[in-house]
This record gives sequence, structure tokens and C-alpha cells, in this order.
Amino acid sequence: MPKLKAKLPLLGHLMPHFALFVILFPGVCLARQLINQDCGSTFCGNLNISFPFRFKNQPPQCGLYDFELVCENNNRTTFVAREGKFFVQLIFYENYTIQVVDTSLDTDDCNSLPLSSLYYIGIYTIMYVVNCTEPINSSLYIGACRCTTKSNTSSSLPTSHFYFLDAKTRPSDFNQACTIEAKVPIKVKNITGMSTLDIYKKLLEGFWVE
Repeated sequence: MPKLKAKLPLLGHLMPHFALFVILFPGVCLARQLINQDCGSTFCGNLNISFPFRFKNQPPQCGLYDFELVCENNNRTTFVAREGKFFVQLIFYENYTIQVVDTSLDTDDCNSLPLSSLYYIGIYTIMYVVNCTEPINSSLYIGACRCTTKSNTSSSLPTSHFYFLDAKTRPSDFNQACTIEAKVPIKVKNITGMSTLDIYKKLLEGFWVE
């Protein structure tokens, strides 16, 4: 019957090497303790910001860079992503999610549009923001402009017509004069029959991202 070889002596051979590594490179072990540490909490407006979230101006070891936020004028917390810029409305620390709203919606400019597409979580419907080269006479196309009066523009300049269109619209109903500018989440079953103002009210409720 073959004899089992003892494995414990191998650990005994490795321990001196490990001890030597710790003696020669103590900074490596210390650095791992300092990175991504909890640097306490701070406020921006009415939001409490703490680990794993961080502000851009905090020391590099504080929080995680994937959760980096910006505090504007010590009053408004924003999240800047490749897809756009968003105001942070709420932070849920249990699963590290944030409720955000497109910054273009919080402006006095009635011509501003929600053109930021961002990955979201939760029960939301996707709607398209479409740019058309001509007016579209269809109930499926809901005007995206909040302005009550049209601005005076030269007739020689190209005109854009923006509409909201439900993402479940059939390909046969998609007008060839239109192109998709953004895919925006909205918390409704569909936008069919909704007014422009009702859509904007829903968009201002924001959506959750992680």
C-alpha cells in the first residue's frame, strides 16, 4: 500500500520566503489596506455621500472610482457618465443604486431634450427621441418640444422636428424621415396617448441605475 506524503513540510519551506517578502515590501500590504477605504461621510445638499461613493475632489484612496460623483455649488450632486450628465435624487446604500434624472430636464430652456441614454434597473419602458426632417402627422409621434410658441428661424435653414416614439412601435410605422437620437427610460407601460407635458412629468421622476 503506497504511503501518503506529508504536505505540511512544504508550508514550512514557504513561510521564511513569505516573511522575507513582508519585510522587504511592507508598503504593498499597507497600500492594499489604504485603497478604497471608508473616509467617512459628507453632505452635498440634502444627500449624504459615503462609501463606496466618492467625490471627485476627495483623496484617491477614498471610495470607488466607479461610484464617483460631483458636488456642484455645494448644493447639487451630479453623476457624469459617457451617456450624459444626471442629477442624483436619491442614494440607496443597501444595493449601491442611485436615482437620477437627466440634467436637461431641469432647465428653463423649453427647447432642451432628454438625449442621454443610460443603463437602468427596474420596471421601465424605453421610448425613442426621434429627429425628423419634416412634420409627422401621426398620433404615434408625440411632440417633444415644451415651447408654447415657435421661434423665428430662417426658412433657408434646415428644420428639425423632435418627437417621442414608443420603442414598441412597429417598423412599418417608423417614418423614414426620422432618426433615433436617444433611447430614454420612462416608468409607464407605454407612452401611447400621453401628452407632451405628462411625459415630461414622468421623466422628472427619474430612474434607478447601478
